[in-house]
Formats: sequence, structure tokens, C-alpha cells
Amino acid sequence: MQIFVWIFLILLVVLILIVCSNVQIALEYQREGKMDDGHIRVKAFYGLIRYTMRISEIHMDSDSQKGTGILYQFDWSADAGNSTVHSGKSKESIDWSGFKNARERFSETLERVQDLFPLIRNFCSKICCKDLEWKTQVGTGDAAEAGVLTGLVWGIKSFLISVVGNYIKWKKAPEIDVIPHFNQLAFNMYFHSIVCFRVWHAIVVVTRLWIQMRKGRERTWQASTQFKA
Repeated sequence: MQIFVWIFLILLVVLILIVCSNVQIALEYQREGKMDDGHIRVKAFYGLIRYTMRISEIHMDSDSQKGTGILYQFDWSADAGNSTVHSGKSKESIDWSGFKNARERFSETLERVQDLFPLIRNFCSKICCKDLEWKTQVGTGDAAEAGVLTGLVWGIKSFLISVVGNYIKWKKAPEIDVIPHFNQLAFNMYFHSIVCFRVWHAIVVVTRLWIQMRKGRERTWQASTQFKA
């Protein structure tokens, strides 16, 4: 009997450690000329579980049967401990039909989940941004146009940072910069960010979202039944 008590206590401690652990997501993207390089790294359960995705190519795809879209190539790997569990390479494309389908699914979610935005805001308030570095180089070949474009990019960045800052917590102040090129055409960018949140907060928001979606399906079913009657 005592051994079962010890097993239960050990499992309870492990469960507490898991739900109290952090999920860390590191985003990095660099564009120089026509070369793109991006990484998404996810660490969970104290670094024991890791997921890495590297985007090696992004370009416009005008040969798609569905119209012009964005084609990107990436490779990924899922690791547990010191071993790779699974890995692979893939090519995906985003076109107008994909955006349209995503918008329709989002509209359906809004109809089913009445408190979607409060749920999202509540979860974002639990997110902590450890680091944010965003540098951009812009130029049109004309000094006057480059000055105007630099001011415009500064304004967009400042606006986005202020909006995001209303919902998440900053570990340190974000580093943003815009470097003008007055005599040449240029658009280079470097973006790096690390955000983290606790597993417990993710479990809570997913559970609440699932409950709200079930209630939404029940409301839809009851409304359709009354309409048929």
C-alpha cells in the first residue's frame, strides 16, 4: 500500500512541475537582398521537448492554379531529450483562397465563442516577451523618398509595439531601428523575439475555449431545431 502512495506522490509532483513549466517560443527572421532565412524554436517542459522549424525560401508564386500566392519552403524537427523523434521537409503555399477559408473559419469561431476576444486578451496578459529586436534597412534610390519611407516605417513599428505592449508583459524594452539608404534601393530586415508563457495558462484558455465552442454548437443546434419546427 505504501508503494502506491509513493507512486501517487511522485506522479503528482511530476504533474505539478509540468503544468507550472514554461513554454518558450523564439522567432527569428532575416531578409538580405532576395535571401530569406527564418527560424521558429519551441521549448517545453524545461527544454526536454523541442521543436524547430527553419524557413529557407519565401517568394511569390504566380504559377499557382488558384492565382498568385506566397510559396515557402521549410524543414522541421521534433526532439525529445537528446534524440530527434521526427523530422522532415515541406513546401507550402498561401493564396487568396487560403486567406478566404481562414477568414470563414474565424467567423464561425466568433459565432460559436461569444467571449473569444476576452479569452485572447486574458491569455496575452500572461505572455512575457523576454527579448525583441527589430531592425530594418530601407531605401528607394532617392534621398527624399528614403527619408519619407524611413519615417513611415518608424511610425508603423512604433504603433505595432505600442499595441502589442497593451496586451503582453515586457521583460526588457524592445529594440527597434530603421536605417535609411539614401542612394540605393534596399529592403533588409532582422527580427528576433523570445516569448514565454506557463503551460497552466495555456491549459486554462484551451479548456475555456473548448467549453465555449461546445456551448456555441448547442446554441446553433437548438436554433436550427426551432427553425425546422
